[in-house]
Amino acid sequence: MLTANHHGVNGEDDENRPRWLSESEREELAEPTVQVLLAMPQFRAEKPGGGRYRFAQQHLPADLDGRVTHAAVRPACDRADEVAGQRYTDIDEHYEQLAADLLADPAYQRAGSAAARKQAAERFLAAWADGWAPPMVAREELYARAQRLAKAAARPSALY
Repeated sequence: MLTANHHGVNGEDDENRPRWLSESEREELAEPTVQVLLAMPQFRAEKPGGGRYRFAQQHLPADLDGRVTHAAVRPACDRADEVAGQRYTDIDEHYEQLAADLLADPAYQRAGSAAARKQAAERFLAAWADGWAPPMVAREELYARAQRLAKAAARPSALY
C-alpha cells in the first residue's frame, strides 16, 4: 500500500503525482517488470494461471508503484502463457523420442509411483522446453506414451 511519504515514479511524492495513469503509461511503467518476470526461471516453471500469478505478485520489486502492479502481473502471465504455448506447439512430433528419453531419465527411473513418475515427466518436459511448465495434457500424453513404450519393451515379441 502506498503512503503519503512514499516516493513514486521519478522520486515524486504521492500528492504530486496524477492519481490515474493512462493505459499506455501503465504499460510503459510495467514493461521493465514484465521483462524481469519473464526472464526468471522460477516464473517460467510455475504452472499457468494461479501459480504464475501468485509468484509474480510475491516477487514484484518492493518499490514498484502500486498502480502498476496489476499492469505488470497480468501481462507477464499472459505473455508467459503465449511463449509456453508456442514452445509446446509442435510437441506431437516429438512424443516418441521424448518418451524414450524419459524412460532413460534417472529421476523417472527412481520414481516409485504413478504420481512421482508424472512429476518426473513434468520436470523432464520443462527442461526440454527451456524451463517453461508444460500444459497438463502434454505431461499426461508423455507419461502415457512412456508407459506404453515400457510395457512394449518388457513384453517379448511373439513369433508366429
